[in-house]
Amino acid sequence: MSILISNPQEVERKIEQMKKDGAKNLQILTDFDRTLTKAFVNGEPIPSIMKLLRSGAYISPEYNDAADALSKKYHPIEIDLTIPYDERKKAMEKLK
Repeated sequence: MSILISNPQEVERKIEQMKKDGAKNLQILTDFDRTLTKAFVNGEPIPSIMKLLRSGAYISPEYNDAADALSKKYHPIEIDLTIPYDERKKAMEKLK
């Protein structure tokens, strides 16, 4: 897998601007449930943005380990419909 960047200079300019502006001015949009991105193109599954970031070594191994641990703990609760919604929601909020 790879990420195609049509204008690398523009991406680099934006990265430098984000560094200059600092973390307090950074907002991040995520799409974990694919409400904004496609899961299939021409009937073929495509990787999520997280899959691309992880497989391309854009994210540190420490982040991946922490994210995997959180997913293993909370995802089963999130999808378990035998647990009432309010209890699942409360379990998710404990993460904060």
